[in-house]
Amino acid sequence: MKESSMVHYVHYNPDVQTLTVKFKSDPIPYVYLEVPTTVYDELLNADSIGRYLNEHVIHQYKKTREGFVGS
Repeated sequence: MKESSMVHYVHYNPDVQTLTVKFKSDPIPYVYLEVPTTVYDELLNADSIGRYLNEHVIHQYKKTREGFVGS
């Protein structure tokens, strides 16, 4: 993963299609649900990780936070 001013790390689980994102500004990671592998691949190859997340992930996929379900 490229260096990001917004994101500490990302992890993808292809078996359940979850994308875990740990933002630098928040101690609790977000887990985005039903994210296709192609989206993860595009994220890793994006010029800007933060911009890609904002445009293609954050508002497009349901998410959880350590057991809490959100939209």
